[in-house]
Amino acid sequence: MYPITMVVILQPTGLLRAYVPLIYHLNPPLLVRPLEIARFSPYYEHPEEYDITGITPSDVYKEIFPKDADIAKLAWLFTASYKCESRDDRQLNDVIRKKVQTWMDLWKRGKANIPVLRIIKEEQQFYLEDSRYGSAIKEKITREQAKMALFGLLSNEIDELNWGMEKKVVYCYENKYIPLATANPRVFEELNNE
Repeated sequence: MYPITMVVILQPTGLLRAYVPLIYHLNPPLLVRPLEIARFSPYYEHPEEYDITGITPSDVYKEIFPKDADIAKLAWLFTASYKCESRDDRQLNDVIRKKVQTWMDLWKRGKANIPVLRIIKEEQQFYLEDSRYGSAIKEKITREQAKMALFGLLSNEIDELNWGMEKKVVYCYENKYIPLATANPRVFEELNNE
């Protein structure tokens, strides 16, 4: 798995605070950095889609290039005006950094202690294992619940969706249900081929 890059622009405060612990079972990022607008990124190429205005090269380029250089053509990183709660709210920024630091620390405890959120199969029965919040749980689940945790909402599975939201194995963002659980390839393939 690849490190996750967390982008905090345009995310509501409550979402950010709730989001990070939901993914403690995935590889953590290597570091936390503020949002950067880089040449060729969506923020640079289509700023109007993100309510970004006033894109200008970062000030550091004035110290690097000669005064007569066309810095706008040479620059890679830019500053701009945009609404960003984590940038504007120092306390929120600290909360996010602490949650991400906790996430990174959890992964330093050794392979046997890394948080998990996975679907396993033992003797024809599916189980949900979840240790994202400290104590590990292992609970028997139905085939449909396993599919919900791995693939999200596939049809009008309201009971499974409610279960997935309650167990925090599915996350709703912009009316899309994002599955969060993992499984070994054999279990994933079995459920995916139905």
